[in-house]
Amino acid sequence: MLRQQLEDIRSAFHKEVEEANLQPLTVKEAATLFTVDDEYVQSLRHQIDSTVEEVNIEMAYDVEKSKLGVSKVEDHFLRDVDCEAIQVQSFDQSAPSVGTFRVQTLPEHFHEELTRLKGLLERSGSRKGFACQEVFIGTIGLRSRRQEEKKPPRAAPGADGMIVSSLGEHADGQQRTLTTALKREMRRAKREHRRRQLEELKNAKPDGSIDGEMDVEAIRRAEAGMGHYVLRSSPNYQLRDSERMNTDIKRRQMLLLEEALHTIQSNFNTEVLELRAQRRRLRVQFIEDLTKLKDISSSILNREEDAALGHALESMFLNQCRLAGVPQQPSDGSYTAVLETIIEALRKDLPEEYPDGRYNLVTEGRASTLLPEPPREQVSDLILGGLPSAAVNRNQARSLLWDRSESGRVREQLVSAQKDIFLRVKCAVDAFNKRVAALSNDKSKLHADLKMAQTSLITLYEELVLLSNLEEADATLYAKLDKSVDDMTVVMKSIEECQKSLLDKRTEIDAWQVEESRLQSEFSNIINDNPGADQFSSALMKIYRRKVKRPKKKEGGGDDDDDESFDTDLDSDSDVDSNAEEIEEPEEDVCPPGCDQAVFKTVIGLRDKRLDMEEALTEIQKAVDEIKKTHTRLLQKEKALDKEQMQAEEKIQHFQTEKQQKLNLLHTVLLLRFSQMKCLSVVGGDGEEFPGVGQCALLPGQTLRLPETLDGGQVVFTKTALQRLRQRITDLHGEKASVRREYRELKRVYGVRAQENKKIGENLKELERKLEEIQQLKFGQLVDIDDLEKSGISREQEELENRLRDTEVQMHKRLAEWEAKMKEETQVHVELTRSNTEVMEDIAKLGQCRVILDAELDGRIARVALDEGPTSDGKEIEYERMQDLLNMQRKEIATLQAEIELFRRKGGHIYTTVTSMEARDYALTGKRTNGLG
Repeated sequence: MLRQQLEDIRSAFHKEVEEANLQPLTVKEAATLFTVDDEYVQSLRHQIDSTVEEVNIEMAYDVEKSKLGVSKVEDHFLRDVDCEAIQVQSFDQSAPSVGTFRVQTLPEHFHEELTRLKGLLERSGSRKGFACQEVFIGTIGLRSRRQEEKKPPRAAPGADGMIVSSLGEHADGQQRTLTTALKREMRRAKREHRRRQLEELKNAKPDGSIDGEMDVEAIRRAEAGMGHYVLRSSPNYQLRDSERMNTDIKRRQMLLLEEALHTIQSNFNTEVLELRAQRRRLRVQFIEDLTKLKDISSSILNREEDAALGHALESMFLNQCRLAGVPQQPSDGSYTAVLETIIEALRKDLPEEYPDGRYNLVTEGRASTLLPEPPREQVSDLILGGLPSAAVNRNQARSLLWDRSESGRVREQLVSAQKDIFLRVKCAVDAFNKRVAALSNDKSKLHADLKMAQTSLITLYEELVLLSNLEEADATLYAKLDKSVDDMTVVMKSIEECQKSLLDKRTEIDAWQVEESRLQSEFSNIINDNPGADQFSSALMKIYRRKVKRPKKKEGGGDDDDDESFDTDLDSDSDVDSNAEEIEEPEEDVCPPGCDQAVFKTVIGLRDKRLDMEEALTEIQKAVDEIKKTHTRLLQKEKALDKEQMQAEEKIQHFQTEKQQKLNLLHTVLLLRFSQMKCLSVVGGDGEEFPGVGQCALLPGQTLRLPETLDGGQVVFTKTALQRLRQRITDLHGEKASVRREYRELKRVYGVRAQENKKIGENLKELERKLEEIQQLKFGQLVDIDDLEKSGISREQEELENRLRDTEVQMHKRLAEWEAKMKEETQVHVELTRSNTEVMEDIAKLGQCRVILDAELDGRIARVALDEGPTSDGKEIEYERMQDLLNMQRKEIATLQAEIELFRRKGGHIYTTVTSMEARDYALTGKRTNGLG
C-alpha cells in the first residue's frame, strides 16, 4: 500500500515537471534540496547496508548449500555415467530421432577382474565355453566338411611295361642274348604282379553285409547334424567336463556378458556422437549456404522462385525450427524472413543434443548455445569468382548487377548458384535423415537384443545363487578327487623310482658277474702259468671255493651295534641251492706240501675277492627283494587309489547331474515378437477352435486368433529353422528321386559288368584247358608253373655261373703264369739238388769211414778197459723217464678227481683248473659259485 502511494506521488511529480517544462535535477541536486536530516539519512543508509550484507551472507549460504546439494546429486547420479542420454534429431519430420544409451562406467574392480580373465583365456588358448554366445545357445560343433576316406592303393597302369623296361635297361648290352633265366624271371614277375592285383581287387571288393560308402557318409552327416539326442533334462545325461558349471565359470560368463553389453552400447554411442558432430558441422554449412541464398534473393528479386524455395526450405527444416523454439512464419511471409527464421533455428543447439546443464536448477531452462554468424555480402564472391569481398569489390559487384551489358550474365550466374546451393543443402539433409533413420532402426533391434541379454544376465544370476548354495558340496567332492590324484601321482613317482632302482641293481649284478668271470680267468691263468701248480689244482680249487667266516665291516658311523666280531649267519649260501653241500667246519688254510707259497697266497687273495663279491651280491639281492616288496605294496596302493578315484569321479558325475537337474528347474526368459507367433488357431462361426491349422485356407466365417493357453504342446522354433525344415521336405523328395536314378544306373552297370565278367570267365576257362593239354603233352601230368621254374636255373644262379666262369678264366691265366715260373724254379732246383747229392755222397763216404774207425777204436778199448756196470748218464735218463711217467699219471688222477667232484655236486659250479674238459663243462652249465645266477 505504501509503495503504491509513493508511486502515485512520484508520477504526479514527474507530470508537474513535464508540464512546467523544467530540467530534471541531478541526483546530487535532488539529495541536497530534499534532504532534511543528514544524520538520519546516514543512519538509514548504514542500516540498509547492514541489512543488505546480512541478506548477502544468508543468500551466499543458501547458494553454497544449493551448489553442494547439486554437486552431491551429480556425484551420486552422474559420477559413474560414461555417456548421458543424448537425442540427435533429424532436420525435418520425415525421419525419427536417434538417441544414445545411458551407460555407466565400469568400476575398477570389474576392469581388474576382466583383465585377469582375458589373460587366463589367452594363456589357455581358447575361451573354453566362456564366450558370450554360449550364454544364449549351447553350441555343438558340427563338421560339415566331407572327409575323403583313404582307399586301398591300386597298381599304376602300365606296371607290366615298367617291369619289362627295367629288365631291358638292365640287359642293355646283352639285348642280343636274352637268356632263358631272364625270360623265366620276367614271366615270374608278371605273374606276381597279376597275383598282387587280384588280391587287391579281392580286398577292395565290399562285403554283402557292409553298407556303401555313400550311405555311410550320409549316415555320418545325419548323425553329426542332429546334435546330441539326449537332453540335459534326461536323468541319464552325462555331462562332459566342458559342460560342468560352478560359481567361477558362472561369474566369468556374467563378467563377459556385462563387458559385451557395455562394449556394444559404447560402440553405438560412439556412432551417435559422431552423428551429432556431423549435424553440428552441417548446421554451420547450412547457415553459410542459407545466408548466400538470402543475399542472392535480395540481388535478383525473383519472387516466384523465392516463394517455392522458401516453402521447400521451410518444410526441410521444420523439425529444427520447432525444437529450437523459433516461431514459424505465416504462409504469406517473405522469403527473406523464412531464411532468417531457419538461420536463427540452426544457430541454436538443441537441449536434447547437449544435455550438460540438465541439473543446474535454473528454472528458466538451459540457455541455448549460438553458432557464430556468417559473413555478410557473400554475393560479391559469387559474382566476382571468389575474390576478397572488400568494399571496392562489393561496389563493383553491385555495379555489375545494374549494368545492362552484364546484368543478364550475372543474374544467370546467381540463379545457377542458387540452384546448386539448394540441391547441395537438400542432398545433405536427405543423407543425414537417412542415416538417422538407419541408426534408429539399428537401435530398436539392438535394444531388443540388449533386453534379451539383460534377462539372460538375470537368469545367470539365479543360476549363480543356486550354484553358490551347492558350492561347498562341490568343493568337497573335488577336494577328494584332487587328493586321490595327488596320492596317485606320488605313488606313480615311487613306482618309477622302484623300477629305476631295479634297473640300477641289475646293472650292478651284471658288473659283478663280469668280475666273477675275471676272477675265474685269473685262477685258471695262475694254474696254467706256474709249472708244477697243476698237480695241486684240486687242493687249490678247494681252498679257493672254501667259505670262511669273516668279520663284519664297520660302517662309517662306527655304531656300537656294529661291534660284533664275526658273522655266523650264512643264509646267503643256503639260498644258492637246497642240494648244495653243507658248509664245512672252519679249518685253517694251509699251503699244500710242495706247492709254491706265492701261488697259494695269490689263490687266498682271489678267494678274498670272491668272498667280497659274494657279500656284495648278497647285499644287492637283499636290496632287490626289499625293492620288489615295496613295488608290490605300491601296486596294491595304486589299485586302491584307482578305485577310489573312480568312485570320486562317479560321485562328482552324479552330483553334476543333480546340479544340472536343479538348473533345469529355473525359468528361462525367451524373447519373441508378435510377428514370430505362429501358433494360431482357426475359430469357426460357432466359436469352435481348431488348433494347429493356422496355415490352411480359411473358410467363410472362420478367423484366426492366438490360443488361450500354451498347453497344447507348442514348440518354439526360429523362423530360419522352420523354413529349413520345410525346405528339407522338398530336398528329401529330390534326393529320393536322385537315389532312384542312381540305383537304376548302378543296376544297369551291374548287368553290363556281369556279362563282361562272364565272358572273361569263359576265356579264362578256355586258357586253362589249353594249359592243361600242353602240360599233359609235355609232362604227362599237371604241374605247378612256380615249382617248375624253381627247379630250373634261376637268374641268380646263372649270374653266379657267369661270374664263376670269368673267375676260372682269370685263375687259369694266373695258373699258367705260375706254372711257367715253377718250371724255371724246378730247373734251378734240379741243378742245386744234383750238386747237393754229390756233396751228400761225399759226406756218406766220410761217415762210413768214421764208423769203421770208431769200431776199431772201441774194440781196442774193450780189450784194455774193465767192465764197471751201468754209467751215471744212463741212470739220469731212466730217472727222467720215470718222472715223466709220474707226472702223466698225476695229471690223469687230477682229471679223474675233477670229474668225480663234478658228478658229486650235481649241478654245482665247476672251476676251470686242470683240463679242457672241465672248462667245457663249466661253459655248458653256465653256473656261478655264488648261486646268484
